[in-house]
Amino acid sequence: PFTTLEHGVSFITITPPQISGFTDYCEGDAVRLSASIGADPSYTYQWFRNSIAFATGSSIADVGLTAGTYTYYVVVTYTSGSVTCTSTSSNFTVTVHGTPAPPTVSGPTALNCSLYQLELVASHSGATQYYNWSNGTFGQRDTIYAGGPYRVYYTDMYGCTSHTTVSVPYSPESYFDWFPTGCYDVCNNQLPLTMYGPPGIFWGWGWLYGGSTVSSGSHSVMAPLSINAGGTYNMFLDNGLCTATTPDLNVNVVNCDNCPPLILGGSVICDPMVPGGYKVTLNLNVTSANTNCTIGTDIGPTVPFSANFATVGAYFPTLNFTTLTMPPPSTVTVMVRYYITMGKVTKECYATIVLTLPNCTGMWQSQRQILPSSQNTSPTGMMVYPNPAQHTMNVNYNYGKNIATDGARRIVVYDLTGKAVYTQAINEATGTISIPVDALAGAVYMVRMEQNGLTIQIQRVSITH
Repeated sequence: PFTTLEHGVSFITITPPQISGFTDYCEGDAVRLSASIGADPSYTYQWFRNSIAFATGSSIADVGLTAGTYTYYVVVTYTSGSVTCTSTSSNFTVTVHGTPAPPTVSGPTALNCSLYQLELVASHSGATQYYNWSNGTFGQRDTIYAGGPYRVYYTDMYGCTSHTTVSVPYSPESYFDWFPTGCYDVCNNQLPLTMYGPPGIFWGWGWLYGGSTVSSGSHSVMAPLSINAGGTYNMFLDNGLCTATTPDLNVNVVNCDNCPPLILGGSVICDPMVPGGYKVTLNLNVTSANTNCTIGTDIGPTVPFSANFATVGAYFPTLNFTTLTMPPPSTVTVMVRYYITMGKVTKECYATIVLTLPNCTGMWQSQRQILPSSQNTSPTGMMVYPNPAQHTMNVNYNYGKNIATDGARRIVVYDLTGKAVYTQAINEATGTISIPVDALAGAVYMVRMEQNGLTIQIQRVSITH
């Protein structure tokens, strides 16, 4: 910066600084500007925003600005000995744009119910119409094939974004796993049986017997169906977009009269290590050698679910089971279906016992809680697909906004004994993860969406190989 004249007089000339950077930013962005005129350490920089000094250095990152217009300039100072010179840049105007209004989403609209093909349409009053969706598609229209939470992001002409999240109803077929299909033999003294529908409120629903509706409702939870006789049963669901009817459940009633009593008594205790878990001990009187039996309950399968008693005598087997509903019911019905030899004939028999469930809430408190609805400030959702799963299952989740917004989130897969067989930490409030299931045995599992030790959503899934 020195210029020396004939009589030994030196002039210091400083190149006027030029501010460079973008002129448009979004609220929440850092305004990044630079004005370097060289690497000489003798240069110092003083930045001004709206005539107020606020930063030094050849470049700045100005954060925390609200929407508005800001004028910047920088003063560069050069010092040599006792001489100090300055140069001031021209004003540089930056506009910080506010967050645009959220986009509006219409739909879903059914395009093809056989494929469960739906369409969501986004719109905005802004001059630009740029959208991208949480399932990876772009544009105003999003064609989807599954229910669950979806989010659309709108970007305005300045690159500022806003978003809207919508919940799409699950397809009626996605609930068919709750309905048993195929052919079943039941004992006459096993009737009546109670069949429960899938959880949730449905636009429309119905139970069919012999092709005719015997019970129905709308905008409500499905009422249980009482099976009192053999025949063909179906479940009908309407989610407001599409309707579907399950394949047939064929019930054949078998005469199981004149069977010797098997269950003499039983007791239930809490399993403190398994949320929702119990241990039941039965007192059995086996009167026929090589008695084979299958065991279950009306609130969840047992482990083990089958047994063989080789000799006649008293047995006290202990079984584990996990309730599939929370809070749990007050009683459990343990059901045993067994086959005995009477002369040369193998006879099918059936026995039940109703046992009172103890209060295990305190033991389970640290293991599992259901988040009260009063703590939710926006809807949450979870969809597991495909169901049944063979090699990989996908979990689409939306944690919404609740009181515990910054807590630990995770997706956990439990077997029906309450053992966690897969856990994945979740960092985002919404998204989709893929879980490999080749290493898991073919069975029914519970997928739980958890946060801060609370269960936000739960869904049953079948794994087949």
